[in-house]
Amino acid sequence: MKIFRIVIIILFILIAGVYSFFYFSSRSKKDFTYPVISYGKEILDVPVDATDADLLKDVTAYDSKDGDLTQWVLVEKISNFIEKGVSNITYAVADFNDHVTKVSRKIRYVGYKSPHFTFSQDMRFPLGSSFNILGIIGAHDLIDGDISNK
Repeated sequence: MKIFRIVIIILFILIAGVYSFFYFSSRSKKDFTYPVISYGKEILDVPVDATDADLLKDVTAYDSKDGDLTQWVLVEKISNFIEKGVSNITYAVADFNDHVTKVSRKIRYVGYKSPHFTFSQDMRFPLGSSFNILGIIGAHDLIDGDISNK
């Protein structure tokens, strides 16, 4: 029985040693750095028909372990207007260890004009007739296009 206890203790010490070795070995190789996204001007001026390439033209991303990640930056979202013709845009990038970084800045749409109403017919109606005013009124926006249903 005494030999059995000694064998169990030695086996436990060996297993704990092997586990500790692999645990600290994998921990030392783990990447704890996050990518950094940088851009030029604080407010980016873009045309109303801007593409993702226009929105990403001066944005770069770098990670100290993975290097240049600029090609992996994407436009995550563009907010509603915070003032006339100005929105917030959020960029995101992930490194090869799935560390995600997001950053926001403002974009200004150059040449933006507020939505305008359109009418499919004259606004004249015979006296006493019924009509559906929403059936003849439409709306158009330079960015969103036809917004008549809104």
